[in-house]
Amino acid sequence: RGGLGLDVYGALAGDSFRDAHGRAELVLHLLASGPLRVFLYGGAPGVAEKAARALEARLPNVRVVGSQHARERSTVVEAINEACADVVLVGLGASREARWIDESKLLLDVGVVLGVGDLLEELAGMPSRPSLVDRVTAGPTFLARAIAHLSVGLRPRTS
Repeated sequence: RGGLGLDVYGALAGDSFRDAHGRAELVLHLLASGPLRVFLYGGAPGVAEKAARALEARLPNVRVVGSQHARERSTVVEAINEACADVVLVGLGASREARWIDESKLLLDVGVVLGVGDLLEELAGMPSRPSLVDRVTAGPTFLARAIAHLSVGLRPRTS
């Protein structure tokens, strides 16, 4: 959601990565590109640890060097820097991820910080549930997209 960077990358790569599955596969593809030390931050207690095991099993070149759940905010920056991570995957939900990354980017000693939405839950094998905002806005958003899509094919009537 949001995901302008992924949209640009998708346009360059010839894929839109519009759905959550496509975006998750893109993140996993990027992680598979070389040996990386990854830190996972987000999710409920236990989610990041399960996701770490699944990520290491799926991508042998990735070593998860640390993880913290979303409620452990006070020490996460220090833990990330002490772990000497190359990449941090942040799964806090779109608005919280963007805010946390913006507030923390100057304090982090890492190469890449990615907001990954519910990827940690997906890796942990937990069913993702749409947030309240997603549930409230899904109907009007879908309707607006459907109308825009339909209006492209409509032509004014010429008696």
